[in-house]
Amino acid sequence: MVFMKRAVIVPTVMFAVLGASGVAHADTRDLPRPSRAEAPARFGTVQYSQWYAQQAAAIRYGWGAKQFRALKWVWYHESGWNFKAVNSSSGASGIPQALPASKMRSHGSDYMTNPETQIDWGLDYIKTRYGSPVKAKKFWLSHNWY
Repeated sequence: MVFMKRAVIVPTVMFAVLGASGVAHADTRDLPRPSRAEAPARFGTVQYSQWYAQQAAAIRYGWGAKQFRALKWVWYHESGWNFKAVNSSSGASGIPQALPASKMRSHGSDYMTNPETQIDWGLDYIKTRYGSPVKAKKFWLSHNWY
């Protein structure tokens, strides 16, 4: 099966290519990113991942505190914010619990070892599928997954 790819401009900051999954595929070099130098915690820690997610969500989507609280809740219930998390029954992986994990490859080949790559993919997934973390949490509460 061949899919046509088309460029989409998202508020002049990111060029994305929509694939079969409907999730924006972006070269992570093109995404606006928080600076690691400003991070309040060491890379790879839960605190770092939460800081990075909050900053990236605000930069890319304008999501504020209410949206971040919902995101924090969903990903805590999915993975405990552990970038090494793997669901033993489904195989879902990473902070956002991508199934299959290889979906996250669209945001970087280091998707199994880099929490930033997982978060970048997860934010795009939530934006594309639910519109916002609050809506993703609402879905999660009625289905016990998102």
